[in-house]
Amino acid sequence: MTQFDIAFVGLSIGVHKFQYEVGREFFENFANSPLSDGHFMVELDLEKKSNMMLLDFHIKGRIDVSCDRCLSNVQLDLEEEQELIVKFGEVTTEAIDNIMTLSAGEFRFNVAQSIYEYVNLMIPAKTVCEDAGMECDKELIDKLNVLSGQKDHNEIDPRWEELKKVKTK
Repeated sequence: MTQFDIAFVGLSIGVHKFQYEVGREFFENFANSPLSDGHFMVELDLEKKSNMMLLDFHIKGRIDVSCDRCLSNVQLDLEEEQELIVKFGEVTTEAIDNIMTLSAGEFRFNVAQSIYEYVNLMIPAKTVCEDAGMECDKELIDKLNVLSGQKDHNEIDPRWEELKKVKTK
């Protein structure tokens, strides 16, 4: 994935803009990726300073996921902004709390892993049809309620009905 390499040594001090398009092939490069399909546009503003680099990622795109209730296919539009600070030091370290250190001998930086992590952070923990402005498959939800033994929510337990009468007096 050399297209995500940024040779920062040759860049002048100031802001530099990069654009990337990531999709299915991108996610296939990562083992056990929770995303198998999606399409994202990544705009990266790299501000090079004498002793560090500030990388501002603006990620916008769409993923296909299953509804956690009815298993219908749901397309979610997602948008996120993230910042990564890259400092120069003795040894290269992984990004922790959006701060990464590159050793003094490094001359290029690959942003693929950062993009992958930021896209994965955009995925909601729970996805339901309502997130995409849809309604869950009513037939399937009714069948699930029957199979799980849930009663109709409008049916009130007779014991509570008697208490309601006392409350209204």
